[in-house]
Amino acid sequence: MSEWRDVTKLNPCSVCGKPDWCGVSQDGSAACCMRVQSDKRAGNGGHIHKLGSSIATLPPKSRSAPKPTPNFEKLSREYQAAVAADALKEHARALGVSTESLSRLGVGWDGHALTFPMQNAAGMVLGIRRRFDDGRKLSVKGGHEGLFIPSGLADHGTLYVCEGPTDTAALLTLGLQAIGRPSCRGAIELTREVCKGRNVVIVTDADKPGREGAHALAEVLVSACESVRIISPPDGVKDARAWLASGATKLDIEKAALKAEPVTRESTPGTGDDWTEPLAFAVYDVPALPLEAIPEQLAVLRTFCEAASESFQVPVDAVTLLALSVGGAAFAKRIEVEVKADWREPVNLFIVVAMPSGERKSALFRAVTAPVADFERDENERLAPLIEKNRNERAILEASIKRARNDAVTAKKSDARVAARALVDELAEELRTTEVLVPIQLVAEDATPEAVSQLLAEQGGRIALLAPEADVFDLMAGRYSDGVSRLGVYLKGHAGDDIRVNRIGRASEYVQHPALTVGLAVQPDVLQGLLDRPQLRGRGLLARFLYSLPNSRVGYRELEPEPIPKPVATAYAQLIRAALRLKPATDSKGEPCPHVVRVSTEARAELNRFRESVERGLRRGGELAGLRDWGSKLPGAVCRIAGVFHGLMHIQLGNPASESINGETMLGAIALGEYFIEHAKAAFGLMGSDKATALARRILDWLTDTGLTEFTKRDAHRATRVERVDELNDPLRLLVEHGHVRRKLTDRTGPGRMPSTRYEVNPLWLGQSGQKGQNSDAGGIVSVLSPLSGGIES
Repeated sequence: MSEWRDVTKLNPCSVCGKPDWCGVSQDGSAACCMRVQSDKRAGNGGHIHKLGSSIATLPPKSRSAPKPTPNFEKLSREYQAAVAADALKEHARALGVSTESLSRLGVGWDGHALTFPMQNAAGMVLGIRRRFDDGRKLSVKGGHEGLFIPSGLADHGTLYVCEGPTDTAALLTLGLQAIGRPSCRGAIELTREVCKGRNVVIVTDADKPGREGAHALAEVLVSACESVRIISPPDGVKDARAWLASGATKLDIEKAALKAEPVTRESTPGTGDDWTEPLAFAVYDVPALPLEAIPEQLAVLRTFCEAASESFQVPVDAVTLLALSVGGAAFAKRIEVEVKADWREPVNLFIVVAMPSGERKSALFRAVTAPVADFERDENERLAPLIEKNRNERAILEASIKRARNDAVTAKKSDARVAARALVDELAEELRTTEVLVPIQLVAEDATPEAVSQLLAEQGGRIALLAPEADVFDLMAGRYSDGVSRLGVYLKGHAGDDIRVNRIGRASEYVQHPALTVGLAVQPDVLQGLLDRPQLRGRGLLARFLYSLPNSRVGYRELEPEPIPKPVATAYAQLIRAALRLKPATDSKGEPCPHVVRVSTEARAELNRFRESVERGLRRGGELAGLRDWGSKLPGAVCRIAGVFHGLMHIQLGNPASESINGETMLGAIALGEYFIEHAKAAFGLMGSDKATALARRILDWLTDTGLTEFTKRDAHRATRVERVDELNDPLRLLVEHGHVRRKLTDRTGPGRMPSTRYEVNPLWLGQSGQKGQNSDAGGIVSVLSPLSGGIES
């Protein structure tokens, strides 16, 4: 066979259709695919596929117009409504389950397959599983794994946990309380939330992955549930549905559960050398940014983001979100979104993108902000003569006032003093009403809170902090203020609340409705330290940011990528410059004010559906319960994003306020809102959103540094330097539950106090523990310790 060459975007793999990782022979007779298996393995882990013709002659893969991320709540309802009663009975008969069980699981029909909604603990639909007549199982693109939870599920009694929706339907048919997992290893943390405090029976599939997955789940559930048991179908029966088909009754299942030994903490880790791979702590499968969320009318922006991503070999998330920050900065104080009469949102945004070192952040920032820098330069060149003239006029007025004051003091005649005083008043009023012209500055990188306040006052109430480093967080926390944070300007600058600052020795500052934009790219370890500064979250600053932890391309980058095509860069620059040229509207007093962009009825309906799902997530046990401060501000952020999209779409046509925000634009903003939910959970987890999480990470870091294979609780106490030893109860329990360590059973050998609890360290984890913080750079997985409650014995 001839030499191999890499696939590209123009000539993707003809087997899987992807533009990376795979290879093709020089003569085009074969492909080495890294994703699709064949009978012949390659030495690099791929699979060889023979081809009928040369790949070199294949045309570039066409790209269909991307669609916004589906609204899974709405989609699930539509699929359910599409199932006729007769069809439901036929599906139930074919599966061997009751129609009631399928209805309780929200079964639907998408025209080709049965659909089952996957939910979180609060009932929010995260994704949709499809089941074809031939048994194939797929999921609707854009969703996330969740649980199959029936309606009317009791909150007491024994709860059975199985794999898949049809096995769940089988147990429901028997009259049992049951939920289903998406796979034998899926949705472990969600299952724990639903099962907390209950007696649980895990029903395994009769295969090795099923049994191993059941025991992995049991290890997590054992500390959260009243009891946990594992049962399997009889020999020759593969799963719960087959068990039902074999004639099993509710009593048969319950007897099997009673015979099973309860799983205990001591039994889950095992003894001897039977270590298993540790479970990842709260693995967040953060999604890639849905570029299709950008409205089709903004093809210029979408094309630029793709081209810049390829040129700098950085995630498209980073380019898009920084460009969104630039758009928000351009429209700050120029556009406001009116959702309803008593709810308006400005469009300035706070965005932080976590990118590891070596990602060319500075070059990326220069490219994305170049239109702003060019606009500043051109405007300041144009304004230079006017600024100089203004400075001279004010200097003349100030000198004239000084001379008139002197005349008023020295005049000997009363009429002369009165005239001089009148002149002082006249000149002072002229000086007061003469606008102070200063050079335009739209972007600042490294500014103290005091400097930000001054810039807002000078620049008409708007400024943007756009920086490829984390210095802004240090400045917020008070780096140059003896450690005393000055957060007011940031909090008010985001919300648009008036700023009043009294200065000693110089004029006080008053900024009406300020609009501060913040767009940062920081290294992930910067996030880890943010919650060590309680003032940042305690006063609500961290809740105002939209977070992104995109997939890194480091290690997979092209060495000589094509630069951004000049027409693409030019079109993007023209779009941003048009936004920057938008003049403010005027109010009834002739004062400048923002253009008010209203939300259409269709868009408000989509927004309200999103707000409803967010509100459910904020409930106790919901996916946003631990992020209530952040989640409460998310619908407002979505409106701001929709306002930026709308402004950029209509700026070339004139006044953006002449049209209302339509449903498609709002859906695009909502798609980004859903993206931010997953990334916020990962970001706040990476920060260490509770004390147990942070301490558990410190223990893991200590074990990584020392390479210990055993340690005592007292050792951990000395290493972490916490005040009380019982503060380590929850962190150590986290490590035990997820298989990083296990308690070592020791006998008491004499009088005196009990020896400190001893732990063994999982050797499988030690072999892969070189990467602190458990933040994966490869792919979209971010692993952090999950915040759990409870205790562990001393």
